[in-house]
This record gives sequence, C-alpha cells and structure tokens, in this order.
Amino acid sequence: MAEITINLDESMKSELISLCDAMGLDLDSFFGIYIRRVLLDRRIPFEISAEREYPEEPRESSFLQGDEGEIIQKALEELKALGEDE
Repeated sequence: MAEITINLDESMKSELISLCDAMGLDLDSFFGIYIRRVLLDRRIPFEISAEREYPEEPRESSFLQGDEGEIIQKALEELKALGEDE
C-alpha cells in the first residue's frame, strides 16, 4: 500500500471530515473512491479552468439560482434593477 500526503488548511480539512462523516466515509475511503473514479473515467470529474488575463467583454445576460434551485437567466439591466431595489 502506497502512502500519499496531502496538505490542506485546517478549516478545509475539518469541513471535509464532517462531510465524509455525513456520508459514512473516512478520508482514506473518500480519496480512494475519487482516485478510482478518475482512473475508470480517465478524466477529472469536474472542469478545471483559469481566469482570463484580460476581462472579457460584458455579457448581455447572466444566470442566477432561484429560491427553489432553478436556474434563471436575466438580462444585465434586470439584474442591475434587482440590486437597486435592495
């Protein structure tokens, strides 16, 4: 069995342990499942991207998440008006 060391800040480690506990896992099981998934799918199970060096052009619309978890698309003018109402 090989050993791997991962450095996490204490708050991240604590949050991960709590989440794993809620799922009935320890950290070894969690990372084992993650690694098996990567090896099986031959990809990382989420997108990795970097910010652009220069800001992109302003968008005409944006998305937000509603109270029920639904995704809502609003024009930028509508979003600005929502912020002014608060």
